[in-house]
Amino acid sequence: MQTGLLNLYAKCEEVALARTVFDGMVGDKNLAAWSAMIGGYSRVGMVNEALGLFREMQAADVNPDEVTMVSVISACAKAGALDLGRWVHAFIDRKGITVDLELSTALIDMYAKCGLIERAKGVFDAMAERDTKAWSAMIVGLAIHGLVEVALKLFSRMLELKVKRSFY
Repeated sequence: MQTGLLNLYAKCEEVALARTVFDGMVGDKNLAAWSAMIGGYSRVGMVNEALGLFREMQAADVNPDEVTMVSVISACAKAGALDLGRWVHAFIDRKGITVDLELSTALIDMYAKCGLIERAKGVFDAMAERDTKAWSAMIVGLAIHGLVEVALKLFSRMLELKVKRSFY
């Protein structure tokens, strides 16, 4: 019940209330509680808190999943923390965490925002499945790096393929 309440507060961006529930949890906190709290911090732009809590999670010997890692990668993107983002990507690979559609999109966004557009393109190209969010992350990444013609071609390709809208 506490995890559900924590998740509700975190998704409603009430991170102070979420943290009160998190800190008051009796016994070991489960993966869902850690992920909700890290996600809440990341969502509201409290990147230092999100990344600090991720370090605490590791110290507590709780293994993250792809949901946790989306929030951590998003925090790295918001902070422009390329070195940390690269380390987190290597951590994902090392731990064998599933790189699903949402995590791939977060990686594209992070690499693009941190200046490694070729690395973002590499993640995009390696995706088995892409939704509108993945295409949009890549298109925006290209555009902010001045690659407008490439971005427009990619947008046209997305339209040709009639890419389905995502709902996560």
